[in-house]
Amino acid sequence: MRYSVPQLREVDDSPLCALRTSLQGRTEALEDLAVEMYARGLSTRDIEACFREQDGRSLLSRTAVSEVTERLWAEYETFATRDLSDVRPLYLFLDGVAERLRPGQSREAVLCAWAITWEGRKVLLHLAPGTKESTECCREFLEEMKRRGLTDPVLVCTDGAPGLIRAVEECFPASLRQRCLAHKVRNIVDKVPERSKAEVKEAAHAAYRAPSLALARVIRDEVQARSEKRCPAAMRSFL
Repeated sequence: MRYSVPQLREVDDSPLCALRTSLQGRTEALEDLAVEMYARGLSTRDIEACFREQDGRSLLSRTAVSEVTERLWAEYETFATRDLSDVRPLYLFLDGVAERLRPGQSREAVLCAWAITWEGRKVLLHLAPGTKESTECCREFLEEMKRRGLTDPVLVCTDGAPGLIRAVEECFPASLRQRCLAHKVRNIVDKVPERSKAEVKEAAHAAYRAPSLALARVIRDEVQARSEKRCPAAMRSFL
């Protein structure tokens, strides 16, 4: 972390840096900042360099940084192995995200699961390396949560990744499965010309919120009749 100290003339005292003053002697603040930097991809060497004074003295040594990052890993292990039997999932949401472990590196796939419980609470259940394109990887991800006591939800929400869908059908055969509306609408709108995106997006949401399946089909048919020639790929996805 680099910052500039103003150079002043004809003053008796040295300028005070608010950041340095706020962090000086506050180990907890330094450690929290080190954790944030590590989570954003900086190495222990980079973090140590960020906390070095102009005279070369380090506010947080590499050993101290390593201890902080080890604590972070221990917290993740506690999170990833905790008992889930007290969570009663009504809805289970599953998705995969891609994150960079280090700046400039390729993104790594991470599977994530969270639930809305019968009590209405939102609970982050699990995070683990893995891709939603692999049935085996997704199956192990779901079975790990079941081994920790997670019961079957009423409904599981996913995108259209075949590997993830097959794993859900194997691990939660009694649960309903719904295609994620956000993913579905995004896939449709991405295939639509810019001038028609707002109209098609509004129609997709209207079809989803329709009070009956018959009315949803009427909305769909009207949109397809207007837009089939302009964007056939999007209308096929609308089905």
